[in-house]
Amino acid sequence: METSKSKLFWCRAVAFALLFSILVCVFPVSGFAKDEPAAESVTADPVASADQAETVEAVVFDAAMGEMFEYVFGVIGFLQYVYDFDQDFITNQKDAFQHMFGYNEVYDTFAWVANVYADTIHGVFQYDGREWLLQVWKGAYGMFLAVGGEIGLYSKPIDREIDHYDSVDQPDWIKMEMSVYYQDELQFTKPFDEYWWCTGFKVKYFPNHLTWPHNAVTMLAKLEFDNEEMAQLYTEAMEAKGFKNQSDVVYADRDAVSRSGTTVHLVWTDLSD
Repeated sequence: METSKSKLFWCRAVAFALLFSILVCVFPVSGFAKDEPAAESVTADPVASADQAETVEAVVFDAAMGEMFEYVFGVIGFLQYVYDFDQDFITNQKDAFQHMFGYNEVYDTFAWVANVYADTIHGVFQYDGREWLLQVWKGAYGMFLAVGGEIGLYSKPIDREIDHYDSVDQPDWIKMEMSVYYQDELQFTKPFDEYWWCTGFKVKYFPNHLTWPHNAVTMLAKLEFDNEEMAQLYTEAMEAKGFKNQSDVVYADRDAVSRSGTTVHLVWTDLSD
């Protein structure tokens, strides 16, 4: 059974990689750029300082990218992303097809292929005969495209030899809430609800996505587990990763975790696996 699952995983992984490659080629950023406004805004004042020019470029970029995402995700709805017009960010549908791929570290290893440069923390614990993984990501998604974050819940049989986790099915979804900050400014909040994968991506200009400080992005998360034992096991897993275990957490704590009953609060800025 596990051998067949292993073959299925690699088939899905190859398909996933091909899909990303196709999208990067088919939907280049330059195809959605608005040249006239950009030229007019940047060259209007020939004596503008470098900082002013960069600010104007960032504003024009944000506007162009916002329209690009609205168009792209409206046309290629099969990706099952949606645009939240109230908070101006992109997120996944609950029943997104990505559920079939589960999680394997291969995805993070080759994330650069899709221009994703994100930090991550693996929260691993064993419960009820299974190994559970609640993983968080935050960073730059797509070259110069978006700042964002993800929370994903996965599990696998303890005796599975391959290091691959299955996305949990709906009975095992938990309630999650995620707020993402960039340079101490709130970008969006994904509402508290049941998910297996909680995501959010906000169009944001990065002068250099390879050298920008990763601690410029902070995630605040609220997680409600099915029972106190699972909540405690996850809290201990995050404490082992370096998070301070506190009675309560606030934004300024940077890397801390707290548990109250079945609810876990997490603030994450500096740490990374």
